[in-house]
Amino acid sequence: MTLEKEDKSRIALLIEDKIDAVFQNEQLGRYRLRGQNGVAKKQWSAFEVMLCAPRSYIDKSPIASEFDTAISYEEIAAWLRANVSDRRGEFRADFLESAASHGASPYIKKTDPETDAFWKAAFDLAHADFPELEMKNYNLASGNTWVEFRPSDLPVDVRVFLKGSSGFADLTFNRVDLDVLARVKLTLPQLGTVHKTSKSAAIRLTFTPFSVVDGISVVDTKVRVAFERCRELIQVGPLERGWIREANRNRRYSLLPLMAQCVHRAGQRASRFRG
Repeated sequence: MTLEKEDKSRIALLIEDKIDAVFQNEQLGRYRLRGQNGVAKKQWSAFEVMLCAPRSYIDKSPIASEFDTAISYEEIAAWLRANVSDRRGEFRADFLESAASHGASPYIKKTDPETDAFWKAAFDLAHADFPELEMKNYNLASGNTWVEFRPSDLPVDVRVFLKGSSGFADLTFNRVDLDVLARVKLTLPQLGTVHKTSKSAAIRLTFTPFSVVDGISVVDTKVRVAFERCRELIQVGPLERGWIREANRNRRYSLLPLMAQCVHRAGQRASRFRG
């Protein structure tokens, strides 16, 4: 959400809405990165990161105090009852108060030694043999096989999602139309398939699925292959976001800028991690 002031400057409000879900890894940091990126691109002059949640969630969450502002469902409901005196305002206030009651016991992430050991081994593998993935040492919930890679030289809205139990990795371009990415993909026929994922489009590579219950023994086999697929994807990842946005807007593209970007960025990354 952006607000325009009297002097025509704009302020962005980046709002995270919670009822009882746990915060994702670096979720608040990604909001701040998005806000800083918007300031750098002059999309807005300032920003605030806000948390909207039940009062009980805000009070119990150790992360809530790190937001610039936290506003409770109960506060919003009270404002609606005081300022919007019609059936719509009453309905919205009732809805928020009902949702607030579900936040009385915020979700507590469950972990277990097997999952911790599995991903510790996977992290060690990535750190040693796949440094270009820049894998974080995640504290994942029990049985989780879904991780995200965001190397520092990828644009803010390009990332790789690895879904181990589903057996695929996606290079995801946020808010890019499927048909646009499909045309771009024509220049890379050997690299996976194109899919629609929520509000994004992705290039997908597959591998043999794995799960935590397979044990640490599959880290150097199945997980290694999965990491190799992710490495293939990030060779394509650093396409200039402005170029993709232009292609998305005009529904046309030139092959030369695409190939130049692929070759240049892939060469840069190879030189960074060679040896």
